[in-house]
Amino acid sequence: MATPTSRPRGNIEPRGDGSFRVRVYAGIDPVTRKPHYLKETVYGLSAAKKKRTELLHQVDQGRAAKTSCTFNHLLDKYFEQDLGLADKTLKDYRQMADDYIRPLIGGLTLPEVKKQLVHKVEGLYSELSKCKRRCGGKNGLIDHRNPERTGRQVPDLKGHRCNPRCLPHRCVPLARTTIRLIHTVISGACAAAERWQWMSPNPAARVKQPKRPRPNPQAPSAEQAAALVGAAFNQDVEWGTSIWILMMTGDRRKGHVNLQIKDFNFDKNLMRITDFKTQHERWILLDDITMELIAEQIERIRRRRRVLLGLETTGEEYLHSYKEDNSQPGSVDWFTHRFTAMAKQLGFQASPHKLRHYTATELIDAKVSVPAVAERLGHRSGGRTTLNYYAAWRRESDDAAMRVLADRMPELPQVRRNRYDRDRSIGQPCRTDPVIEQRIIELRTTELLSATKIKVRLEAEGIDVAASTIWLVLKRHGLNKLSQLEPQPSTSAQQEIDCGTMTPILSPPAPDPGPAGEPETPEELLRAMTETQQRLAALQSRLSTALAGLSDR
Repeated sequence: MATPTSRPRGNIEPRGDGSFRVRVYAGIDPVTRKPHYLKETVYGLSAAKKKRTELLHQVDQGRAAKTSCTFNHLLDKYFEQDLGLADKTLKDYRQMADDYIRPLIGGLTLPEVKKQLVHKVEGLYSELSKCKRRCGGKNGLIDHRNPERTGRQVPDLKGHRCNPRCLPHRCVPLARTTIRLIHTVISGACAAAERWQWMSPNPAARVKQPKRPRPNPQAPSAEQAAALVGAAFNQDVEWGTSIWILMMTGDRRKGHVNLQIKDFNFDKNLMRITDFKTQHERWILLDDITMELIAEQIERIRRRRRVLLGLETTGEEYLHSYKEDNSQPGSVDWFTHRFTAMAKQLGFQASPHKLRHYTATELIDAKVSVPAVAERLGHRSGGRTTLNYYAAWRRESDDAAMRVLADRMPELPQVRRNRYDRDRSIGQPCRTDPVIEQRIIELRTTELLSATKIKVRLEAEGIDVAASTIWLVLKRHGLNKLSQLEPQPSTSAQQEIDCGTMTPILSPPAPDPGPAGEPETPEELLRAMTETQQRLAALQSRLSTALAGLSDR
C-alpha cells in the first residue's frame, strides 16, 4: 500500500508571458483578519522553485511581513499611540510625514516596504540635502505661496492665483536636523510594526541617515544681553520684567509665558517652572532683585483687575498676558516676534531660546558645576546636553585658560635646541657639485628640458644625479616653472661659486670692447662674427680644462 504524501506548501502558477507567480501562505493578517499570502512573480520554472523555497524560509524564520497593509495605515496607527511627545512636536511629525514620507512610500504594502525602503529612503535623503522641494534640477519652476505672510508653500494649486510672493524657484537644501527627524518618524513606525509582529526585521535599521550636525551654540554676549534688557525696559516695564525673568531663569518660551502668580513662593524666593517639553516640574531659587520685580508685576496685575474690572486675584492669573484680566497666557509666537524685532533694532540677531544658551554659558564660565546648570535648565542627561548644545565658546574664557596654563607650565630649560627653517636661497651653501649644478642650469635654460629629461641627459654624459636633486637645484635658482622660461643661448662662461671655498672656478675673459659703434658694412659684420666665434671657442676650452681638473681630483 502506497504511503500518502503531504501536500507541498506554496504553489506556482504559470502566466501567459512565460512568467510564474509564486504564492506562499504566511498566516492570518492581524489587520484585516484574512489569510495573508506572500506573492512574487519571476521568469522561469527553476527560478520560481527557488523563490518558493526562499519565501518558505522567510515564513518559517519569522522574517516575512505578517500583513499586506500599506505604510500609510502603519503611520496612522503609529501616530495614534501615546508617543510621549509634546503637542507641537507631534504636529511637526505629522506634517513631515504628509510632506515627505507618504508621497514616497505611503502606498506601498509592508512586504514591498521591506524590499524597497532602504533604496527609496536613502534616495529621498540625498534629494532633500540638495533641494527640499526635490526639484531634480528642473528649470522654470515657481514657488507658489499664499498672499498672507505664511512661510509654507501652497500644497494644492487648485484655485490658487499667483501673487507677488510667488517667486521663481531657488534650490534650498533641507536642514540635516529636519532630515534626521524624518528618519525618526520612519524608524519609529517600522519599530512599532516589528513590535506588533507586522514586519520583521526592522528595515529602517539598514538605512544610512545623515550625520548629526556639529553643535555650534550662539549665546549673546554680556554686552548684548545688557542691551536687550535696557531696550525692553525702555519699551515697557512689564516687557522689561518679562525679559529679565527669562534671562535669570533660562526657561523655555512656552513655560515662560505660562507662568502664574501661584508659581512663586516669596518666603523662600522660589519659582516653579513647568517644562512642557519633558512634562516635569522643578523649583529654582531667585535673587532678591528678581523677586522684587515679580512682586511689582503682581501688584500691577492686582491693581488693574481691581480698578478696571472689579475683580480680585485668585493666583490663577498669568504673569505674561495680553488680556486685561491676565486670564490667558501670552502668545508664544508673538513673544518670539517681539523679541527678535527688538534684537534686530539693536543691530544683531537673537531669539528667546538663545537666552538659555546665555544662561548656561554664563553659569559655566562662573565655574558653577555642570549638574547644577543642567538641573536649573531642566536637562535630564546629566549635563551632556548642557555642554554639547548650550555652552557657547567665549574669547574671555579662552584667554583665562591660556593664562592658567602659562602660570602652571614648568621652567623653560636653559639649553634648548633651536631649529631653523631650511634656507634654499641661491646664496646659501649647497651640496651639489658646482659644475654639475651649472650643467643642470644650462640644460634648463638653453633646451628647456624637464627634470626627468635632464637626468637622462646627465646619465648619458656619465653623471649620476637624483631627479629630486635636479628639482631642488632648479627651485633654488627660480627655474622650476617651465612656463616662465625662454630659450637662451649657451653661456658656459657664467660665474660659478664653489660651495666650500666660495671662490670663482671659471673666470670669463675680460670683455672686449670691440669696434666702436655698430658694424655698418658687410665686411665689418663678418669680422665681428669671427671675433665672437673665437671668444666662444676660448670659453669652451677653459670649461673643458676645468672639468678635466675636477675629474682628476
